[in-house]
Amino acid sequence: MKNEWWKNFYDENLAHMLLHPATGEESSRTCDFLIETLALSPSDHIFDQCCGTGRIALELAKRGFTVTGIDLAKVYIEEAQSANQARTDFHTEDAFLYKTPAPCDAVINWWTSFGYAESDTQNLKMLQRAFESLKPGRSFAMDYMNVPNLYRKFLPLVTTTQEGPEGTTTLHRQSQIDFHSGQFHKTWDYHLPNGQTVQHETSTKLYPPNQLIALFTQAGFT
Repeated sequence: MKNEWWKNFYDENLAHMLLHPATGEESSRTCDFLIETLALSPSDHIFDQCCGTGRIALELAKRGFTVTGIDLAKVYIEEAQSANQARTDFHTEDAFLYKTPAPCDAVINWWTSFGYAESDTQNLKMLQRAFESLKPGRSFAMDYMNVPNLYRKFLPLVTTTQEGPEGTTTLHRQSQIDFHSGQFHKTWDYHLPNGQTVQHETSTKLYPPNQLIALFTQAGFT
């Protein structure tokens, strides 16, 4: 892989801006959707493939589900573990490589955690690990960009602000679409309360529905 930007991208600045909502309403609505869509039962074991700080996994655990969560960002896993929520098991692992020791009743991959590699073969590995982590006949739910709508409503610049104990943090996200490679490039500029600026570059593969279906089928899903 040429550019493994995701290994350094998920830091405390992103968590502060986008992963720590003011209320738990979004996580609650997401869990309602997942429980209904995946036809989950209270005794089910769920694998959260890229769990971040664990906001969905922890909400599911509160509702009685057993949840295994992994993420490559160690600081996020430590935050999830610090919640000391029963029925959860969090690990710092690579989603391209990790499959659960025993098959689960459902797998989720939320908040656009797919398509990070430039290679389709590499991205396929994440879907294969999800398939291998599932019991036969059970389901996988993935949250991913609506590519046709992204083209139609493309925004070259999005600005977000977040208040904190030390002041206001401003995030500017500048976007470009490379139609030759099918990559969605973003520059993330964080302007911190102390006057410091932190910048990250990201690039996500844009898979329209037919290409997603082809990858899922290759991984073994129907």
